Order: sequence, then C-alpha cells, then structure tokens
Amino acid sequence: MVLRNSLAPYIYTAARQHYDSGVGLLRPLYYEYPELDEAYDWAATQYFFGDDMLVAPISTASSDPHPYVGVSRKDVWVPEGSWVEWGGASTHVGPAVLTRNYTLSEVPILVRAGAVVPLKTMASVAESAPDPLVWAVFVPDGEQTIASGRGAAYEDDGESMAYEHEAGHTLELSYAGDWAATVTVTIAGTSARTTRGHALQLRGLQQHAERELLDVTVTGMARFASLPDTAELVEERTEALGWWLHTEQSLSTPAQSVVVNLGQHKTDAPLTATLTFGKSDDQARAV
Repeated sequence: MVLRNSLAPYIYTAARQHYDSGVGLLRPLYYEYPELDEAYDWAATQYFFGDDMLVAPISTASSDPHPYVGVSRKDVWVPEGSWVEWGGASTHVGPAVLTRNYTLSEVPILVRAGAVVPLKTMASVAESAPDPLVWAVFVPDGEQTIASGRGAAYEDDGESMAYEHEAGHTLELSYAGDWAATVTVTIAGTSARTTRGHALQLRGLQQHAERELLDVTVTGMARFASLPDTAELVEERTEALGWWLHTEQSLSTPAQSVVVNLGQHKTDAPLTATLTFGKSDDQARAV
C-alpha cells in the first residue's frame, strides 16, 4: 500500500495517457517488444507498469516451512539495455535472465536507467496534487555517464470532469549532462498551484563512488548545502534546502538514495538546478 500510494503521481499521469491514447497502465511485454520471442515467453510472469517500470510479481510459494520468514526463487527476464532495481542498489544489463531469492515483502521491480518517476511523500498522502512533488531519477550505470532523460506529472482537480476540457496541468522534469561531472535539471510546465515544492531522489548513485554529489545551485537562490542524514526533511516540509545521503530505509525513500530538497518555487517560470558530481577529495583539492 505504501509503495502504491507513493506512486500516485506516476499512476495518475499514466491514467491521463490511457485516456488520451488508449494504452493502459499495465502492458504486456510484447507491446514494447513485439518482435522478440522472449516478450511472449515471459508475458505470463511479468509486465510493464507504465512506460518505464518492469514488474515481475512473486507468484510461487516459498519452499521454507515458515513462509512468513522464507524466500521464493524467481527468474526475471531483463530486456535489452540497462535497468536499475527499484531501490537503486544494482543495475542489470540485458538481454539477460536475473535469478535471485526474494522475501515476502519484496517485489522485483526494474526501472529503465535514466528514467524519471514522479512520486509523493507521506506528508502529502491525502492531497490530490502532492506537495512537495518528488522526482525519482534512476541514474544510469557506470559506463554510461553522459545521459539525458525526462519525466512528467499530470494533475487536475481530482474531482470534477473538467479534465475532459483540457483543464489539467502537466509538470515536466528534464535533465542532461554527465553524471560524473555536471548535470542540469529543469522543471517546467503549468500547475494548478502558484507555488510548488520539489525534491529529487537520485537512485543508483550509490553504485558509483566517483559520483558523489558535491554541489547544488538553483537559479535565483542562495547556494545549497550538504545536510546531515535527516531522512524526514522533505516529508516534514522543513525550510532546509540542500542534499543528503539517506542512510535508513523509510516508507518513501530507499536507503542510500541521495535526496535534494529544492524547496518552494513559483510555477510560472522554469526551475533550473545544476548538480556537480565527483569525489569529495577532488573538491577538497579545488578549495
């Protein structure tokens, strides 16, 4: 329930896409890979959840005599390209078959490397338009440092039929640059709000020691700072602006994600943030 709740902006955006195009949220593999035999061979055990998430539910019982503490062995087909595990701990390159054990609380979820998934925090669980809006960026693997990507979050009043008359709003995050040097992030688009809070979750960054986040600057704002590991900063909506390494597993933020709290911004102008990466000893030498 917690995972589904945090995915509400992603799901709502996919629902709008379904309304516009007829393509549903849950999609068989052969929609994406109609010419591959594997897409049909694995269609009964895994599926696409929107554009960028590949889900392979556990559908077999654990062999352990105590199923609530046991594990189930699962094979997952990994399509061509790089795919980041939902928590960001590992990247898998396909085509391949991933075999591992999963506990009762785990669901195999792979996300396209470079994808951006809009999320909500527990602080905005009751809001139709979450504030802050959290953008989870799934950082590509080590050999692919130069990259670009984008994600979108659609919203409307959540109650009326006004969406039929194009009354909704779409915010879009795009990024481009080198994950081993500098990446520029831009958030733009319309919103029903006059101001909006934004935060970034960088997942997969923990796989690369040479990609430590060293600096964040946002156009028109004071310089940001590295913050201690206060994992609930965004969820409590504090005024602290900056970034931190989230070391504890929480309801909406996987352990070892890098979180950047960008604060509140007016929605009538783009927000541009520049993220600088490297090794901390490189920064020390520069100073």
